[in-house]
Amino acid sequence: EQIRVKENRQRVLQDEIEQVESFIDALPNGIEKRVMEMVYLDGESQCDVATALEITQGRVSQIIKKICQN
Repeated sequence: EQIRVKENRQRVLQDEIEQVESFIDALPNGIEKRVMEMVYLDGESQCDVATALEITQGRVSQIIKKICQN
């Protein structure tokens, strides 16, 4: 039973990962897409993304919030 539950959870997580990848892939090229890739696909922190893109962490947060609200 525990194995079946774990396998189901893994399938759900894989589906969610694929949805996130598809969503990000559909974004137009630009800073918004790059921020989302770095945070959600590469697993970087907002601070690391801000440093790499030479913007503030607050701006990274704003970009994520804007995209997630749309």
